[in-house]
Amino acid sequence: MRQRTTAGLALALAMGLGWNAPPAWAAQPENPVYADDSPLAADTLGRLDDLLSIESYSEGARVLQRLLDDEGQRVLRSQGDDSLFLPVRELVHDRLLGSAPLLERYIEAEGARAQALVESGRWGEAERTRLLTPWGFEAALRVAQVHLENARFQSALRALAQLDRHPQRTGQGGRDAAALLGEASRYVADDRWRELARAWARQSGLGEPELAPVAPPPGAQQRVHAALDGLGTGEALDLGSLSHTPLRSEPLSPVDRRVIDAPAPLRDQPARQRTRPRTYAWSMPSSVGDVLYVSDGVTVSAWDRFTLSSIWQRRIGPPAGQGERDRYIEATRQRLGQGLEDSASVTIAGDVLLTTSGLARSGGRQDGESVFALDRATGRVLWSVDVSRLDEALSNTSVRGPVLVDGQTVVVTARKAVRARRLVSQYFVGLDLRTGALRWTRL
Repeated sequence: MRQRTTAGLALALAMGLGWNAPPAWAAQPENPVYADDSPLAADTLGRLDDLLSIESYSEGARVLQRLLDDEGQRVLRSQGDDSLFLPVRELVHDRLLGSAPLLERYIEAEGARAQALVESGRWGEAERTRLLTPWGFEAALRVAQVHLENARFQSALRALAQLDRHPQRTGQGGRDAAALLGEASRYVADDRWRELARAWARQSGLGEPELAPVAPPPGAQQRVHAALDGLGTGEALDLGSLSHTPLRSEPLSPVDRRVIDAPAPLRDQPARQRTRPRTYAWSMPSSVGDVLYVSDGVTVSAWDRFTLSSIWQRRIGPPAGQGERDRYIEATRQRLGQGLEDSASVTIAGDVLLTTSGLARSGGRQDGESVFALDRATGRVLWSVDVSRLDEALSNTSVRGPVLVDGQTVVVTARKAVRARRLVSQYFVGLDLRTGALRWTRL
């Protein structure tokens, strides 16, 4: 192992100094990456000009609506940049706005359906699938208003920004959109939104609006310190002030305590095989205020950050057995601690703590495969979901990477390996922060 490591370092240094790789290496093809593109959309948009050339606007409107209903969230490669993929929904809107007769026929065909969606309270669907109708404009305003009232300011701004070229952004509709954009822009630290709000206000005849930024209330956001903060920034860590010996140490979970107190053979193993820092190298803690939170994939714990006094512990792995199961888990960690495929981290979102159970190995997770939401103060389980069971497309997936939170949405990455086809698929999955219900998936 040491010889291979030394050879690898030597190779890296050689390449860094400018040595040329052999031609055989350079000729090796890279593994291709496939986007979630839409062949149907590519074919439909490619044939649209033929329909417009014979003034078949009704058929053009029909096929474009089909794309918005079924393919809107998929992507197509940009004609001007091979590395850029654009949403099908955006490309369809561009084609509609580029032809006045086609847009007019589209509004005639889909306006009544958009109105029915809005009047039945399905604003999100109307905004997503029939935005360019008059009722789609109204739906976007209502969606943005709901986001604003729930302090999802960026979401409100994004919902409004798509109305920039909307044919209904005139008259009272334009004034309503400009006023709502101006109000939402006050809550974000980005002057570009306020510049857009001023432009809309001038275009709609509202004059120069007052857009004084609104600061968040004191204490509204607690600083979360995570072990992965700053990773990849290139900044060197200053370890000079750290002590060489721990000021205090405690077993990470009840599993450890039972193993420490267990009879031979585990208790009598050489000390180097029971070294906790090596065993739990994948556990990435986070802290808020005076409390430290850490997960090892089986147990989530909260500790006093200064004394390491236990505040609460919650088991998220398999139920505890008569000691045999726990000793097996510990032995597995000892053996595989350096070969795991992912870290065990915790994410703090207000009063909620989020983590994933199990140990990532061989494409799956041992001893658990669920995303957990816990009450940060007590450790009570609020909800847990097995992502692979939420949707047929997510079957046989395994969660990878830390849990992310944006507003009231929990975002996790689910990975699926199809060994027979040598394909690895990756999904983003959005869950409701308070219930764990599935909101959306994206391949």
